[in-house]
Amino acid sequence: MTDPLRSPGASALTEACRQRLRWRESAGLLRRAMVRERAQEGLPWVIDNGRKLLSFATNDYLGLAHDPRLAAAAATALERYGTSASAAGLLGGRTALHAELEARLADWLGQESALVLPSGYQANLAAQSFLGRRAIVLHDRLNHASLLAATVLARARARRYRHADPVHCAGLLAQPGVELIATESLFGMDGDTAPLTALAGLAAHRGLPLLVDEAHALGVLGPEGNGLAVTLPADLRPAIVVGTFGKALASQGACIAGPEAVIDFLRQAAAPAVYTTALAPAAVAATLKAIEVLREEPDRRSMLRQRVQQFVAAIAGHLPLTAQPEGAVIGLLVGEATRTVEISRRLAEAGFVVPAIRPPTVPEGSSRLRVSLTAAHTEAQVEALAAAIRACWPTAAVSPAMARGPQA
Repeated sequence: MTDPLRSPGASALTEACRQRLRWRESAGLLRRAMVRERAQEGLPWVIDNGRKLLSFATNDYLGLAHDPRLAAAAATALERYGTSASAAGLLGGRTALHAELEARLADWLGQESALVLPSGYQANLAAQSFLGRRAIVLHDRLNHASLLAATVLARARARRYRHADPVHCAGLLAQPGVELIATESLFGMDGDTAPLTALAGLAAHRGLPLLVDEAHALGVLGPEGNGLAVTLPADLRPAIVVGTFGKALASQGACIAGPEAVIDFLRQAAAPAVYTTALAPAAVAATLKAIEVLREEPDRRSMLRQRVQQFVAAIAGHLPLTAQPEGAVIGLLVGEATRTVEISRRLAEAGFVVPAIRPPTVPEGSSRLRVSLTAAHTEAQVEALAAAIRACWPTAAVSPAMARGPQA
């Protein structure tokens, strides 16, 4: 059999990819994936290439990923159901655990029904499956990639309003064909929240559904860690809420919650839900236990808020924030990509993992360090990070206004 790497097509593609990788490296956009050997004493420590590092790059905001109660729940599910759901949900992959989690999520999120999927990306792709072709979706300019990809997959058109600007959103509502308003509740790269009350009012006034992605808010914000959408009055609740389990819930998978008929339709018709093996039962069991733990232990959320406030106070007047943080994520604005990579590298040399976030994840000129704090970090660790960042920070920085670029 011919070696495919020696075929003309494979050779040409290989060379093209090499050139693109070289360009990304020269532009400061090449990413290196850390290979974690194991957790060292649990969060916030990690081992990378034999070095023990203090991580500020995790989405395990409540420090539950190594909680023995979650591990025990997952182990019980493994013994009962095996390692895989073994089929798509509509073909036998939906277990009693899936049904239990969907009922629990619907109640927790203040909705009628819920649908569990294997990942947050898939959940967002599925959540817009009801759109008509050529429909218009109004997106916050800083919505993350999967929300925008879902609009493309639905063959609809995205129109972006200025970040967290309901007035600009209202102006775009005048164009014909708008079928949905979509926003994150807590923005994962800036750490600020959306003006949900104003957006919900706009949607209600026009009779449009509102989609709220709670990826970074779930477990962190809300009366029971159940996000921000549930705090809206009942007559302004979003038609669709998306939540992920791989962040504060320390598991894997995601859900869509909403009116029963909407969820039933998505279960039947959304390709990312229909044509995929259902979420592994062990992850379902771990998620169920995580919801139970965080509802019973609100001090975890309080501790996280304390650590965020401590870090912000430690850098106040020294370093530029991308926004005032309201969750676990703090963005420190650098501006230029290669400079951001250099600061991240110097921090790694000092023993800290703080990722450099660059385009296309964020707009051109707004590269930043993304600091993720958790309830597992200590006061001393947070203070040590703040001191290390101050020592590594460049003398010249781009202002937040400049880094945002044009908002339209």
